[in-house]
Amino acid sequence: MSSSGIDLQVHFVKARSEHDWNERMEWDFRSRFFATRLGLDFEILSCAIKGRDSFFVVGGWANPTLAVLMIFLHLLGHRFAIWTDAPNPYRRRGTIKRIVRQQWLKFIFGAATHVMGTGRLALRNLLELGCPEQKFVNFPCGPDLRPYEGAVRRDRFAANDTIVLLSAGRLVNSHKGFDLALHALSELRRRDPRLQIRLRIAGDGPDRVVLEKLAFDIGVRGLVDFLGWLQPSELPAFYLSGHFFVHPAHFEPYGIVIVEAMAAGLIVIASDQTGAAVDRVEHGASGFLHRAGSAEDLANVLSCALSLSSDRLEQMQALSIAAGMAWPSSRAVRVIKELANNS
Repeated sequence: MSSSGIDLQVHFVKARSEHDWNERMEWDFRSRFFATRLGLDFEILSCAIKGRDSFFVVGGWANPTLAVLMIFLHLLGHRFAIWTDAPNPYRRRGTIKRIVRQQWLKFIFGAATHVMGTGRLALRNLLELGCPEQKFVNFPCGPDLRPYEGAVRRDRFAANDTIVLLSAGRLVNSHKGFDLALHALSELRRRDPRLQIRLRIAGDGPDRVVLEKLAFDIGVRGLVDFLGWLQPSELPAFYLSGHFFVHPAHFEPYGIVIVEAMAAGLIVIASDQTGAAVDRVEHGASGFLHRAGSAEDLANVLSCALSLSSDRLEQMQALSIAAGMAWPSSRAVRVIKELANNS
């Protein structure tokens, strides 16, 4: 990122196996993936020892290498910030694990110069975990939105075609809630059998077979397309193929797909436990929120959205695009530079 005035090097933890990226990603910064020995990546630890004048942004706190890294940084007196999406307050832990976690978080929140969270849901949950409010910095995830600039389908609500709902993510029912979307679709068809509607789901994961069976069992398999994993270059066309984007997560720490969908001109319908939606979607104005875990409420919100005129939907679309584009990478660069210079 030489053009930004930042000498950036990113050390990535390897992605999940079902994140089947086979396209080469091109970045204008140096990057590498963790190469662990004895459970640790020693190259990034050596950077901590050498990088006295560097500013470190540590993404999360659960990875063993990152835990050791933050201890190193603290002992060496180096500046660092923690960057995290919204922690899950509903996850159950045993007594000993919960106490150890509380003490660990108390230590790192005290040692870090800043705690960067991805919006209001992150702020609320981090405060509950004991993060000092004065250390909190709002720093949402900022995907590359350039593929969506000028590519928005502004006429998508003009024709009386089949309504296409889009959804994307890792197919895990325990927190993504794709099963709720299927039940809501079934309820919509029960209320109006003549309704022309289709659901297209992009992504893969351990519950794909379960979801396909559920769709068959509740009578909507013919209305659902399971597209599998899409490469980054395929996403713009995917987003432009629908009318609404549905994200019915039980809990979603952030949800970059929300930002991408809004930037592409989709009206988002997401749960009130989806970080990006809580941050970007103004209910009834730029999109809709529904109660997490409730297929009935999701169906009601969908019915409301489908009843709106094309003019009203186009107004919502304009607000959705503006909200989706509100945090470009240039804004993120300014925040990082300010933190690095003032820490």
